Amino acid sequence: MKDGGPAFPLQRYPESNPDAVYQELGMTLRDYFAGKVMEGIVLAERIDGGNLMPSKLARTAYKIASAMLKERGEEGMEA
Repeated sequence: MKDGGPAFPLQRYPESNPDAVYQELGMTLRDYFAGKVMEGIVLAERIDGGNLMPSKLARTAYKIASAMLKERGEEGMEA
């Protein structure tokens, strides 16, 4: 899946072995964008008094998140 790679990559250096390095990838940038989009949609729906179905909300948020990645030119990046 084209997800933009990790949103908040974190490298850890274990104290027991300073030479060992590993990465904790966490959520993808696409997931992060979708979460932010969902916040805005939910707020707008509450203001307008709408009743958006959760499945439609998620689908819309991920479509917008994918468009954001494409616009950034990073759609093909993978974790």
